[in-house]
Amino acid sequence: MNKRRTLLVLAVALAVGAALFRAARPAVPTPPMLSVPVVARSAAPAQLVVYVAGAVARPGVYHVPPGARTEAALRAAGGAASNADPVAVNLAETMRDGEEVVVPVLGDRATPARTCAAPRRRATTSRSRFSRQRGGGATKKPPPAAPVDINQADVAQLEALPGIGPRLAQRIVAFRTENGPFGDAQALLDVNGVSDRILREIEPYVVFSGR
Repeated sequence: MNKRRTLLVLAVALAVGAALFRAARPAVPTPPMLSVPVVARSAAPAQLVVYVAGAVARPGVYHVPPGARTEAALRAAGGAASNADPVAVNLAETMRDGEEVVVPVLGDRATPARTCAAPRRRATTSRSRFSRQRGGGATKKPPPAAPVDINQADVAQLEALPGIGPRLAQRIVAFRTENGPFGDAQALLDVNGVSDRILREIEPYVVFSGR
């Protein structure tokens, strides 16, 4: 009987000792959660800043939405002036931030139509509706070796004249085809794009057959 009581006391003592030991053990700290940095994506600019100059109603800096065409920038500047070259700028071209649009006057092919801030670019006259040019001013065209017959010359021969580009040469040929031969140099002023300045430049180098 005493032996059984002694075993029971020992068992209770062991149980109490184990409980006290567990209570006295320090708590194991929970490792902190590692935070993963979130890399923010660079947002596209809300507006493009462009500069419109030349033969327009209100030259200046304007804001257009991303993906806007050059026509939107020209419209923001009040549209082309009355003396602007209507075929010098590609109205359907997509614009970029910092770009410059210069609308030349009729007959002035030395003016760059589009430039961009970085890298800065200039355009050369092309057959598209808006010309792109590289470099500074255009080189002066040498005069033709022989007089050009305005009433017989084709587009390529007319382009040899100073101040006459491919578009203006095409308009001269189209006007001649529709209205007949030109009577004299002054009759060329009826062609859209032929100014007094251009007429003075080409007059020493042209003749008129069939008058």
